[in-house]
Amino acid sequence: MVIVEVDAAGWEVLSRSACLELLDTVRVGRIGVSIDALPVVVPVRFSLGEEEVVVDLFGTERLTTALVGAIVAFEAGRLDLWSGGGWTVLVQGASRLYANTASGSGGPRTLRGRALAPNCGPLAGISTELVSGRRHR
Repeated sequence: MVIVEVDAAGWEVLSRSACLELLDTVRVGRIGVSIDALPVVVPVRFSLGEEEVVVDLFGTERLTTALVGAIVAFEAGRLDLWSGGGWTVLVQGASRLYANTASGSGGPRTLRGRALAPNCGPLAGISTELVSGRRHR
């Protein structure tokens, strides 16, 4: 018998492995960071690396600057407006920029066997040490 933990709102609490499996099914998420002492949330393309979420920073120069040495939040999910079901995964961790990724060197160009978009910009990695998620069926 499998015991499923449910939070106060009735959402199933997901294990780390379930969170990472779900993250690997979508390609767009949202990164939250402080820019000029204000919270900012920006949609970004991403892929999973071995121990990090790798975010494409194409066209986000201010975000790129803000990520240097920052602790950030990253969220992705899939919600169905009609059924009310879906899932959301939150990653909180330290970010790091890959050097010279805009010129094609210094960062991963493939992740888990998938090529990154040919027009991707600089890349940032977000540590997956803190991962949490919820699912509603």
